[in-house]
Amino acid sequence: MAFTVDHHLQYISLESNKQGTRKRYQFSLVSLKHLEMNFVNLSSIGPQWIEILNKHPFLSELYLTNCSLFGSIPTPRFLNFTSLVVITLSSNNFNSKFPEWLVNVSSLVYVDISYNTLYGRLPLGFGELPNLEYLDLYGNGNIRGSVFQLLWKSYRKIKVLNLGGNNFHGSIPSSIGNLCHLRYLDLSSNHLVGNLPEAIKGPENCSSGRNPLPDLIELHLNNNQLTGNLPNWLDGLKSLVKPDLSNNNLEGPIPSSMAKLQTLDFLTLSGNKLNGSLPNSVGQLSELQTLDVSANCLIGSLTENIFQI
Repeated sequence: MAFTVDHHLQYISLESNKQGTRKRYQFSLVSLKHLEMNFVNLSSIGPQWIEILNKHPFLSELYLTNCSLFGSIPTPRFLNFTSLVVITLSSNNFNSKFPEWLVNVSSLVYVDISYNTLYGRLPLGFGELPNLEYLDLYGNGNIRGSVFQLLWKSYRKIKVLNLGGNNFHGSIPSSIGNLCHLRYLDLSSNHLVGNLPEAIKGPENCSSGRNPLPDLIELHLNNNQLTGNLPNWLDGLKSLVKPDLSNNNLEGPIPSSMAKLQTLDFLTLSGNKLNGSLPNSVGQLSELQTLDVSANCLIGSLTENIFQI
């Protein structure tokens, strides 16, 4: 079955074809702004998909999740995506070097290329995109780069940064505190080393003089090789709900000041080298639903009295 779309159309949304009928799409859309084809099998198009879409200068939102696209992500012969704001290419079969040409799309706000097999270095210039708020590269396995360099005074507008399940290395810089708008940070399952910074810098460029990382809700640093004590600045993350620091080499006691984090509903510190006893102040976390401190070097007994508010 084939169809041609009127060239004045600006918005297309197509669901997966549950009957198994093969569709052939002929796009000649001068004004196309929004293209959503999630779960539509586009494997027969081959690498030409990027050149076809690059002919639409007004395209601002592109959704191609789980479309059976494969191979490399080609570099356009000339860059015509001057209006692209959203691009989602997650859960395809790309085995490709990271598409560095995206660095030149200054309009980008939302980028999701998770669950593919991308490799190569994440360009430092990606963090300088002036409007970028959402970046998800989780589960590619071999995107690499220095976390210290990537997060050093970059990603000023970022709200969601998910680099988990890759090959990033290095230590976390103290300048991470300048990410004023950050809500979700996932650096899990990489090769991060060194101590967590003893202190994080305040919000130099934030509109208000609030504490560092004032909006951070989720922090995932699990499955790395981080060392040292839990830093004092953790208890200043007033919006934190779900921290996961499991399966590292963290040591020292669990600070009693963690009780200041009244928004916590999930805390996992398992698989480290933490010592001492579980502080009674943990029982003051009234919203806490999940606590995992297993596989550490803790001592003492755990009684129900700790959790009686």
